This record gives sequence, C-alpha cells and structure tokens, in this order.
Amino acid sequence: MAAYLCASLAVVAFVASVARLRVLHVGARSVEVLHEARDVIGDRRLTEIEKERAIRRGSLALFRSSLSITWRLGLALAMALLPVAAFQAFGLTTISTVLEVMLGWRFIAGSSLALVAFALVVRSESR
Repeated sequence: MAAYLCASLAVVAFVASVARLRVLHVGARSVEVLHEARDVIGDRRLTEIEKERAIRRGSLALFRSSLSITWRLGLALAMALLPVAAFQAFGLTTISTVLEVMLGWRFIAGSSLALVAFALVVRSESR
C-alpha cells in the first residue's frame, strides 16, 4: 500500500512541477517559432538574406527552447524523486517496489484516467 501511495505522490509531484515550471508553455512557444519560420520561408517579399537571418534567429530560439525544456523536465523528474527517496529513507518502501508499481498496467491506467479527469475538471472551471 505504501508503494502505491508513494507512486501516486511521485506522479502528482511530477505533474505539479511540469505545470509550475510551464513546460507546456515553452513547448507551445517552440511550435509558434516553427510556424513563423515556415511563413518566412514562403514569403516572396523577403530577400534570401532576410529569410536566412530570420531562420537563424528562429533556430537559436528553438535551441534555447530545447535547453529550457530539458532543464525544466529534469527538475520535474527530480521533484518526482523526492517522495520516493523520502519513503525509502523512512523504510516505508523501496525504490524497486515503487518502480514495479508504476510500471504495472493498473497504475498506468488509473493514473492516466485520474489525470484526464483532473484536466477536464480544471478546463471546465477555467471557462
């Protein structure tokens, strides 16, 4: 039972960290940069030099975004490890038991359904 609680806390910590660190916002901005680059390439009013400069700026922005997403996800993973490490430190469960629970189909299905339900509730309340 402690392993299920720990696994659930780890998922909650990860999701909360991803939301708090605005990982999805940074990813969405990266997609916007890609759309802008596509529009620049197809713009017949711009010279080749102007297009090249715009594409360079866009590629630098994408590189910065990828680094930003990487460190944000790394931090979110570290936050998810905190409950697991705490449970192990207090002797409540082991990391291997928590991983075994997290990789089981019941936990994957249950946590997926819970996250979808949570997202639907949050989305309906924001309207």
